[in-house]
Amino acid sequence: MKKKWMAGALAGVLVLTSAPAAAGLGEALPGIGNVFVADVYAAATGQETAVSVLSLLGVLSGDGSGQINASTTLSRAEFAKMLVDCSAYKNLVTKGVASSLYRDVSSSNWAASYIKVAVENGLMSGYSDGSFRPEESVTYEQALNSILKLLGYTDDDFTGAFPYAQINMAQSLGLADGVSLSAGSALTKGEGAVLLYNALNTYIKDSTTTKYAQQLGYEVNSDGSIDYASVLSESMTGPVTVKSSAWYSELGLTDSVTVYKNGALSSKEDVNVYDIVYYSTSMNRAWVYSDRVSGVYDRAEPNQDAPTSIVLSGTTYELEGNAAFTALSSAGSLKPGDTITLLLGKDGRVADAVSSTADAGETMILYVVATGEKDYTDSTGATNSMYYIQGVSPSGSSYEYAIEEDWIDVGDVVSLTFDEDEDDGIRVRSASSASVSGTVSAQYLTIGNTRVASDAVILDTKEGSYTRTSLSRLDGIDLSSSDVLYSKGENGEITQLILDNVTGDCASYGVVLSASSQSSGMNISGSYTFIADGKTQTVNTQGKAFSGKKGPAVFDYKNGELSSIQNLTAVSGSASKIEDSYAVIRDKTYPYAADVSVFVYENGDYKISTVQQMQKSGNATFYCDKDPDRGGRVRVIVYEKD
Repeated sequence: MKKKWMAGALAGVLVLTSAPAAAGLGEALPGIGNVFVADVYAAATGQETAVSVLSLLGVLSGDGSGQINASTTLSRAEFAKMLVDCSAYKNLVTKGVASSLYRDVSSSNWAASYIKVAVENGLMSGYSDGSFRPEESVTYEQALNSILKLLGYTDDDFTGAFPYAQINMAQSLGLADGVSLSAGSALTKGEGAVLLYNALNTYIKDSTTTKYAQQLGYEVNSDGSIDYASVLSESMTGPVTVKSSAWYSELGLTDSVTVYKNGALSSKEDVNVYDIVYYSTSMNRAWVYSDRVSGVYDRAEPNQDAPTSIVLSGTTYELEGNAAFTALSSAGSLKPGDTITLLLGKDGRVADAVSSTADAGETMILYVVATGEKDYTDSTGATNSMYYIQGVSPSGSSYEYAIEEDWIDVGDVVSLTFDEDEDDGIRVRSASSASVSGTVSAQYLTIGNTRVASDAVILDTKEGSYTRTSLSRLDGIDLSSSDVLYSKGENGEITQLILDNVTGDCASYGVVLSASSQSSGMNISGSYTFIADGKTQTVNTQGKAFSGKKGPAVFDYKNGELSSIQNLTAVSGSASKIEDSYAVIRDKTYPYAADVSVFVYENGDYKISTVQQMQKSGNATFYCDKDPDRGGRVRVIVYEKD
């Protein structure tokens, strides 16, 4: 699916690709800043264009000598960076992370923050053994699946099993144009650039008018082509902290100002106090960001007299602009030990900071994903051990706070209110909300008699794991009040919903190859070998044993460790119909999970297979986590060769 580019944007590309005559391959181009030309071995003109444009946009970076190295294999860590930098989430990336999401990604890893943002916003995922495998090559299907998520597609949109459903959809949208690969193929940097370049020119889900580049805030000309040049060449003024509803006139902008908020087209009425604004009076345009993070002001670095960064609840944030410097320096009112709120700008740096009492009366809701103790350093250099919680808000943003309370556990939903009268500046309570129950209707946007906003954010959770879900995934399920951990309503509609393991999508599924346990007196241990997420793993336990035996099973994790193995029950009866995405057994339809695991059982062993191979055998057993009427899906399919 080929797209047209407007003359200005194309001219910028031609400057890049024709630069070797003037600047030499791999050199930074004068007048453009830290932008690198495509390598001489970027295979085709299409790849050269993609590499050049993504370099100009800051999505693709050169090495120490400026070389893009387009033909080298692209790692999962490198792809996470490209993916996030080509998304509305790029401003969430921070210089450091409070803790690592995965055992093989340390907090000091250069890609840790990119991986954290990509995973927490549903663009990538790790493996059920608690690893991310950052150095492994990203595969063709993994990349396409992530890019489809960028465009707004969910697992419910794919017909058939992974990866063929995702590959087929991506190819039908034109995302794979210019790339000739198959499932399992490792991606090169250049091929990754082509896929993302195609995505920028592709319409977002359910739209024939909005391309993904538009959603990121880039202009579109009257002929529908994308004008990157106007966005990239504009000199923006800022950052400025919004202090009143008249913010735009105070900045010299008019009533007709065009506003992009957090990367999406918005309006001046949607801009709130303490939002951060960048603007151009000549274009009458504003770019607004509402990213905030609250916590304990640990210390300023290198010192509070001349800070260039600060440490907040163990995470380092760089400063941007005079407002942040003034607020956090020794001349400001915010001091180490205070609970404060950082106002983050377009690149995740601190544009300003305010006391958390500025948000007094507002309530933050968190689903707790981790708890524990860690050391914090105060302004005197003394080290203090404090409890902390990590959590995710209903909107999907992640936070960490140092607190006094130690009663909070993983899986709790809590409300936080910033109150200077509290010892640690934060009042923590168990969250409460109005009861919601009834049958879910995706068609009518209702749960029972309660309306649900079309853009409602819905999380499904289990023991600290969580996943984004949708009304279409929940359609037809009869929710009880005990299924709902938290709900928020505005104008008579549910806008936020946190569920308690309704879909089952938070767990991993596969087969146990062997299981053994031993007990001697009070000592219990176990050893388990299994296939989950397409990988064979062995876990040895001390002090506990799991009930799972050989065969299809569900695997749960808590705090990054395997917490349970339970066998799945086969659906009783033979299938009268077996399709790419569902089976009919005793006149009842059993949909497959988007990541259904398929195995062939041969000579006493399980081997990974595909839906297509299973269909050829005509002899399969289907395993669900629960009844489809309750949100269950076929998680594992086992067949024997004829």
